[in-house]
Amino acid sequence: MLEGSQITVGTVGFRNAGPIRADTFLVGVGRASLHGLLTSALAEAAMMSAMMDAAQRVIVLVDSSKFGRSALAHVAPLDPIENPATDVSPPPSLAAALEAANVRTVIAR
Repeated sequence: MLEGSQITVGTVGFRNAGPIRADTFLVGVGRASLHGLLTSALAEAAMMSAMMDAAQRVIVLVDSSKFGRSALAHVAPLDPIENPATDVSPPPSLAAALEAANVRTVIAR
């Protein structure tokens, strides 16, 4: 942890997340698809998933280049996220899946 910043940098052991608690977890992912959120590194996926469990609110930052891309590691399904922020509307199939999961997408302009 960086002094005074309350952020994690690099790989952190999150076997059971222990005493870590967060009000809000902002996370950038490698991909957002019908199958959920994905990233390219297994250790990163485990950390992201544990932090999602430890946070009261999860906000996903995903720009349009992440729609339809492949990624190795599954992070989470769509339903634990709140207000994903992106630069354009997701493709229709992903938009429908987000709506079905009661997730409202925020388009940053």
